[in-house]
Amino acid sequence: GSTGKVGQEIVACSEKNPETDLVWRINSQSERRNLPPVDVIIDFSAPSALEKNLALAQEQKTPIVIGTTGLEEYHYKILETASKQIPVFWAPNFSIGITILVHAIEMLSPLLQKNFLPSITETHHTHKKDSPSGSALALANATLKGYPSLPPITSIRLKEVIGEHTISFLAKNEKITLSHEAHSREVFADGALQAAEFILHKPPQLYGMKDLLH
Repeated sequence: GSTGKVGQEIVACSEKNPETDLVWRINSQSERRNLPPVDVIIDFSAPSALEKNLALAQEQKTPIVIGTTGLEEYHYKILETASKQIPVFWAPNFSIGITILVHAIEMLSPLLQKNFLPSITETHHTHKKDSPSGSALALANATLKGYPSLPPITSIRLKEVIGEHTISFLAKNEKITLSHEAHSREVFADGALQAAEFILHKPPQLYGMKDLLH
């Protein structure tokens, strides 16, 4: 996904990082034969490319970091299967801030469930294909620590907004609101490169942002 919005940012950040060597780039038009071996593959492409990219990682016995969203149920099964052979790091959002927000919601939901009702609003640029966003779904799933069902999600697509997520807990006479706003896609690129360094030499397993934080 080297020509995508986040892919381009990863390329730029890796080229600025003296500890990172960018060996090759792949987009939908690239030739995949005779690729030299690498230490880790980073995939921010599309759901339709996930299986092919995982196959490449397994063929080269290479850890892979995946930030592709909009996945279906069978995609998660493919991730699980691949993670039995190679280290696989998947996250819907590589922002440290969003990861902390998800953790906070998991802790708060059991305390709020009796009196507060949650709802989520997410805003992204008009080019984003999946709706709701993977990050909004992660926030929604975090509420299941205290609530029996997922909260409603409102998705807004507006100009060039990089990513804004807000979760509100509404009671009769009060409201609690938690929000996160990404100011640059560099935050996702930095997180992906940290994840790439993290899974080097790790055993085969499915990893995520919580593993990186801990």
